[in-house]
Amino acid sequence: MSRNLIITAEELIKLSSSDLDKDSAEIFAEMATDYIHNLVGCSLKYGRMTERLKGNNQNRLYLKKRPVEQLISIVTNGNSGNINDYIVGREYIETKREVFPQGFGLHFPYLAMRSLEDVIIEVTYLGGYKYPSDEDSGNVPMDLKMGIAMLVNQLIFDNSQNSNLTSYRISDIAYTFAEKTDRDEKFLSILRRHFSW
Repeated sequence: MSRNLIITAEELIKLSSSDLDKDSAEIFAEMATDYIHNLVGCSLKYGRMTERLKGNNQNRLYLKKRPVEQLISIVTNGNSGNINDYIVGREYIETKREVFPQGFGLHFPYLAMRSLEDVIIEVTYLGGYKYPSDEDSGNVPMDLKMGIAMLVNQLIFDNSQNSNLTSYRISDIAYTFAEKTDRDEKFLSILRRHFSW
């Protein structure tokens, strides 16, 4: 079994409506994993992550590597914070006090010699999914795996001879293909349930 893939070749073969051999499924599983990592901006494999975010005048900061499991540290403009002052949600951390202050990007003294610089919050946390391995089936949600199978089916179709067809009819049965943008949106809507980019 491959390591560091969101979906295994075996799972992709089972979920895909295309006829894939093991080698092709392995390549598509690697491609889909790379695509999602690039789209989100980080690996989704469970592990430690540090993000530098700007304050947003809200009580929540949304993080990339989901699901978020544990807050390790938080540093605001170089000052360490107490992790007990925050609540960890599946997609975010939430402050128990006020909001994450937002600066205005002004790097010079303003009224009453106060600076309105951006507030930079460095968050270190544990998050992500346990990818499938020889020992464990992992915890990647099935709808995400189905979305990957949809992506692979779409890529195979887009590169086939039928990709230019918009519809066809055989006897009294007619079929119309969805537009590529509609197919892309279905895949992206599944991803949006789990990630932000």
